Amino acid sequence: MVKIILRKLVKSLGNLVKNIVYFLWLLLSNIWVLLWYLANINRRFTVLLSSIIGLMLFIIIGTLTPSIQPFEGTLQLNSLTFTSKSDQPFIKNADAITQITQTYAENALPLILTGQFSDSDPKIEALNTITLNPIKNQESWWQIEAIADATLEIKELKLTSETTLEHLEYDSTNKRLSINNIIPQKHPLSLIIDASSSDKFTVTFQGYEIPQFPDITSFTWQPNNQITLTLNQPVKLEVQFQESPNNRLFWGRLAVENVKLFNQPIINPKDYADYYKESAISGGTVRLADKNYTLEVGQFLTFKTEDSISSLLGLKITDESTPTLNTSDNKILQINEPFRGLKLDISGKTKKIEIGLNERLPVATLQASWLERFFPRDAVIALITFLSTLVTLLLGWLWEIVTKNE
Repeated sequence: MVKIILRKLVKSLGNLVKNIVYFLWLLLSNIWVLLWYLANINRRFTVLLSSIIGLMLFIIIGTLTPSIQPFEGTLQLNSLTFTSKSDQPFIKNADAITQITQTYAENALPLILTGQFSDSDPKIEALNTITLNPIKNQESWWQIEAIADATLEIKELKLTSETTLEHLEYDSTNKRLSINNIIPQKHPLSLIIDASSSDKFTVTFQGYEIPQFPDITSFTWQPNNQITLTLNQPVKLEVQFQESPNNRLFWGRLAVENVKLFNQPIINPKDYADYYKESAISGGTVRLADKNYTLEVGQFLTFKTEDSISSLLGLKITDESTPTLNTSDNKILQINEPFRGLKLDISGKTKKIEIGLNERLPVATLQASWLERFFPRDAVIALITFLSTLVTLLLGWLWEIVTKNE
C-alpha cells in the first residue's frame, strides 16, 4: 500500500515539474515573439527593454540559485565530537587538577612513575621507579588522585592529524571534564602531566600489575619528575578540577572535520531499526549570509554540505551560577537559566542549514543564493523591485506606441 502511494506521489511530482517547465517555456517564447514584433516598430527602445528584462531574469535566477557561502555561529553544547585535521595543541597549562583517570578497553600501554613511594609493604619504599604493566585481554585503568591540597597540571595535550575526540563533555556537578574516546589514527598523541615534588598522590589501578608486588592495587606517590604519556590506542580520559576551569583550558583555533553536534544514537530495544539522535545543543546563534537564527535547547543543526564545519574557535568551559536577563527599555524580556557546559564558535562553508527539534523535519532553513555572495539580500530585492517598475513603465509606453501605429 505504501509503495503504491509513493509511486503515485512521485508520478504527481513528475507531472508538476513538467507543467512548470512547459509554462516557463511558453512564457519565454511569448516574450520573445513580443520583443521581435516590437523590434520592427522601435528597435532602440526594444533593445533597451530586452536588456532590462534580461538583467531582471539574470538577477532572479541568481537569487534562486543556491551557493556555497561562509557561515559562523556561537554554540552552547553538552557534548562535542570532532576529528583534528592537523597537528595542534588542544589542552595547555590546565592546572588545579585533583584527579586524572585513564581507561583503555584493550592494548593499554605501561605507566612509568618516578619519585618516592609508600604502601603497607615497606619494600616499595626502596624503589625510585615503578612500572605498571597492563594485563593482557583486560580493560585497564589507572587513576592519580591528589592528597590534601596537592594538585596536578596538564602541561599539554597535543592532537595529531586525523585524531578523533568522541563526546567531549563537562560535568559541572563534579567539575569533571571527560573525553569518552580519544582515537589516534596515523600518529600517537603526547600527554604531559606535571606536579610539585612536595605534593603527594594516591595511585589506584586495575588491569595492571607491578611485577615485584603483584598484590598491590594502590600506593602513595610523591613525584620528582613530570610524566609524558604516549597515546597510540583508543583511550578514555577524565580530568577532575579543584574548581570550575572557566574560560582557561583549551587552546587556539582548531582545524577540524567530521564535527558532530549530537550524542550517540540511542537504540530502541523493541525495534533495533528505529533509532534517534539526541541533540547536544543547549542554545546559541548561527548566521549564514545576512540571515541569523537563535537556537533553542535540543534543536539540530543539519548542514547540506559534507564537512561544513571546518574550524572551532574559542572552545571553553562555562559554569554560570546566576541567570542572565534579556532586557529592552528597562523591561525584562526573558530570563535565561545559567548554562553549564561547553561554549565555542564555529565557522565553515555550506549551501544550506536546516534547524529543528527533529532532524528530518526542520522548522527553519538558512540558505544563501549565488547573488548574495556579492550583494546583500535587501539590495537584491530593491534592485528587482526597481527593474520591475521600470519594465512596467516601458511596457505601458510601448503599448501606446503600438496602438498609435495600428
